[in-house]
Amino acid sequence: MIGSKQIDKILCIACGTLIGEHTKNGLARCLFRVQGTMIAEGEKEAIERNKKKVFEMVDELTTSDDVLDIKDDVLEKADGEKVSEET
Repeated sequence: MIGSKQIDKILCIACGTLIGEHTKNGLARCLFRVQGTMIAEGEKEAIERNKKKVFEMVDELTTSDDVLDIKDDVLEKADGEKVSEET
């Protein structure tokens, strides 16, 4: 278990000073900076992962004959409905 005296001797990764030398406001500021950086990096990684998945899905869909056949059927039905509505 880590005690408060050991925590005081740990170097702050946000500003480079010892954690024990921080004021309450300074500690809160550094923790906020670290948390914000972690969240921003996590969002960037998530966005990149999702982009990769979307591109893979699009590739699969555009190469699948079944999907192309379904797309043609849907377009034909949509055209037929438009024609019947107009008459």
